[in-house]
Amino acid sequence: MICDLEITFPGMLLRVADGDDGHTIEGMFVPWDKPAQVLRPIPGFEMFKRGAFDRSLSEPKRQIPLLLRHDESEPAAVLRSHDNRDDGHHAVFKVLGTRAGNDAMELVREGLYLGLSVGGWSVPARTVTRKDTQGRTIIERSELRLDHIGLVRVPAFEDALVLALREADEAVMFDPAVAAQARRRIRQRLREAC
Repeated sequence: MICDLEITFPGMLLRVADGDDGHTIEGMFVPWDKPAQVLRPIPGFEMFKRGAFDRSLSEPKRQIPLLLRHDESEPAAVLRSHDNRDDGHHAVFKVLGTRAGNDAMELVREGLYLGLSVGGWSVPARTVTRKDTQGRTIIERSELRLDHIGLVRVPAFEDALVLALREADEAVMFDPAVAAQARRRIRQRLREAC
């Protein structure tokens, strides 16, 4: 059985930089072995094992888009390169010359959308669900069939921070502590609203 999955992650480094026509977005879209609280597909904690995307990303000629808010009608960029590193899976996206691409650049530049989130399908044979010593549900994924990455406002990991935005000859550096405080405030407001 395969189920749809959309997960917001990042122990993320996200930056926009020059490349080709001058616009790229770089980031770590999933950290390895770091649990994050999720509500879907099962409420609990979810984490990815190193290499969870290797099979999906090794398929030839498969385009992986960066979508604004996971919205398929808003492709902002396309994956150009990726790297499975010790801390997580890193990627470089070429920003498209679309309205969504321009919006993505502006949203990152203004610090409004600083998170990356994976969207894809679970591979049941490579997914383990267990209870930890405190009775919490832990979902460990050794593989996910990656469909896209979303550029989102609030990622699951509180320490998922944009560190730099680069385009043309300009660079804007983000203060990680300020970004973390803003995320905590947003999460608190969301909790209070529910």
